Amino acid sequence: MKILHIADIGFYKGGISHALHQSICNENDTGEIDSCLMTISKNIVVPEKIGFSCVLFDKANMNGQIKGISPDIAIFHSFYKLEYLLLARVLKKKNIPYLIKPHGAFSMSCRKKSRNKKRIADIFAFNRFLRDSFGIVYLNPEERKNSYVDARRNYYLPNGIIPDAYDLKTRKTDVKTIRLLFLGRIDVYHKGIDLLMEGLSIINKKKLDYGIEVDIYGGKDKRTHTELIKMAKRRGLKEIIKFHDWVSGEDKEKVFLESDIFILTSRYEGMPMGVLEAISKGMPCLLSEYTNMAEMLSRENAGWKVDTNPECMAEDILEGIRQFREHPEFWQRNAYGLGKRMHWGTLMPQYIDTYRHIIEDFALEAAKNEI
Repeated sequence: MKILHIADIGFYKGGISHALHQSICNENDTGEIDSCLMTISKNIVVPEKIGFSCVLFDKANMNGQIKGISPDIAIFHSFYKLEYLLLARVLKKKNIPYLIKPHGAFSMSCRKKSRNKKRIADIFAFNRFLRDSFGIVYLNPEERKNSYVDARRNYYLPNGIIPDAYDLKTRKTDVKTIRLLFLGRIDVYHKGIDLLMEGLSIINKKKLDYGIEVDIYGGKDKRTHTELIKMAKRRGLKEIIKFHDWVSGEDKEKVFLESDIFILTSRYEGMPMGVLEAISKGMPCLLSEYTNMAEMLSRENAGWKVDTNPECMAEDILEGIRQFREHPEFWQRNAYGLGKRMHWGTLMPQYIDTYRHIIEDFALEAAKNEI
């Protein structure tokens, strides 16, 4: 099975790029899937050793590029990209089914951001792009539930995590002070950092001695960093929240090891890699509904769902901390167990079956149309 992934990504480890690079490598390792990437990202250099074939989008040679790859299926990652409209036209002309994997772009919360621009774009072009697609590939049923799109066919292919030699016994169980960790891209609205600060401010005003410390790790340009510090100061959180640069490698491992609970209060997401990394290290999570993972972690006793209303969020955070304090090993063990089930190798049979179903479904529809 030849799969063409089309995305606006470069070669850095974050977000869709991080997940898609790993997914393609693991798909190719199965021996049953031959996956490659076409990136519409401009001015990038493809590294020599990336573990998969990568093509740079060439508007003047789209037909030739698609013909040369000759995929059984094409998957567009994310949604509002003008180049996607051009490529979709070529794929349709060549009778190659394409699907859209929105990575949270179809969530009702995401829809609210730049709503008027998106409505205009939909009317003039993107409604047709969506209508002509063979279906939607969601990361999990929660993402589908939070979506405003009603597709003819829905498929599910989750993000995964690369297994490592992490030993759960190394995780600390001394919970006198609870260290909450946010590690990800610093986008105040998208990641709900403002909501988190409001919730923490309510806890702080109650003067409850819950011994909370919050570490926020991510890329920090000077403007955003200054705004966050001012925001924390206004809410009386200067002594509770600490802001840090992005970390990777051994430094990142150390941060996960020294923290107790991962927290993500996003307004919209696909299936965040940070959460997968956290549970793979035995760290339970406090998650908003819109991370699309809160229900799964709650069901597995690997974390807690928090409301995006700051008053309710404060209560949910305190309740999660209370439960964690009572039985830290219980929550750590459950998170770690769930993380093991999310290893890429464990997920690949689902990928193989899903791609086969898509190809079969497309062949059946083509046969019906010929009758």
